[in-house]
Amino acid sequence: MAFLGTDHDGTLLLDPTDIIVAEGGAALPADVDAFADAAGTSQTIDPDALNAVAGNVTLQATNNININDAISLDTNGASFTAQAGRNITVDASISTSNGAILLSAGDAGGPGVAGAALNGGATLNSGGADITLQNTRSGGIALDRNVNAGAGTVRMFTDNGGAITQATTSRITAGALGVIADGPVTFRSDLPTTPHNNVGTFAAQVTGAGNEVSYTDRHPSGQQTLTIGSVTTLGGTLFTGATGITTDNGNVTVTAGKIIQVDNPIAAGSGVIGLRTTEDISPTANIVLNANVSS
Repeated sequence: MAFLGTDHDGTLLLDPTDIIVAEGGAALPADVDAFADAAGTSQTIDPDALNAVAGNVTLQATNNININDAISLDTNGASFTAQAGRNITVDASISTSNGAILLSAGDAGGPGVAGAALNGGATLNSGGADITLQNTRSGGIALDRNVNAGAGTVRMFTDNGGAITQATTSRITAGALGVIADGPVTFRSDLPTTPHNNVGTFAAQVTGAGNEVSYTDRHPSGQQTLTIGSVTTLGGTLFTGATGITTDNGNVTVTAGKIIQVDNPIAAGSGVIGLRTTEDISPTANIVLNANVSS
C-alpha cells in the first residue's frame, strides 16, 4: 500500500496479483504496492481502508479484482480506479462523491489475459462524475445492476469481439452514453415499475461484421428526449470518442420516450435501422432527423 502525496489528499495504489475488497482484509503495505509483489498470492483489503485514504484510490492486479463488500469514498472528488490483467467482478456497490470511476479488465498493465471479463453485478454510482468501463479482451462487459453517473458521461470500450450486455435488472443514468465496441451491443431496461434507462445523448461505433446495436430508453414520464450525438474522448482511457451510430452491416435499433433527435449520422451499411418512440401513437411523439440515416 503506497500513499503518494498529491494535491488531492493522497493517492492509494495497490498492485498485487489478485485483489479482494472485503471487510476484515488485512493486506500490508509492502504486499500490495507493485505488480510484481506477492506473486501468485491473493491480497485482501478492507473497504474502510480505501475510504480512509481521503483521496484517489487505484487498485492494480496482474490477475483478478473482486469487489466483495461495498466501497464508498466519502471525500469529494476522490476517484476510484481498478485495473486487472484478467477479470473484474463487482459483487458489491462502488460509490464516490463526485469522483470518476474507471474499471479496466484485460488491462495491458497486467498484462491482459485472453477471455478476461468485466462483470457489473452491483451498482456503480459516481455522484455525477464520469464512469468508464473498458475491456480489451473477448469477455466483454456485462451489466446486471445500475450505473449512475448523474449528469456525467458513461463511456464503454471493448475489443477482440467483446460484447456489451445489459440485464433488465440494470438501469443507466447519464447525461451521455458513449460506446466503442468490437462486439454486439445491447442496452435494455424493461423494469415494469421503476425508471428505465435515462440518457440524454447516445453514440456508438461498433466494428465486426454484422455486430448489432440495440438501445432501449423507456422513460416512464414520456418526457425523455434521446439525442443521437457525440461523446468526446477521455484521456487515460481507451475511449477515443464516438459520433452518431455506425456498424459494419449490423442492425441498429433505438427505442426511446417521446422524442428521438438524430443530430449525427446513423450508418449501418446493409444492416436495418429501426427508430421507435414508446409513445408512437401520441401526437407528441417525434423522431427528429437533423442528420443522415443510411443503411
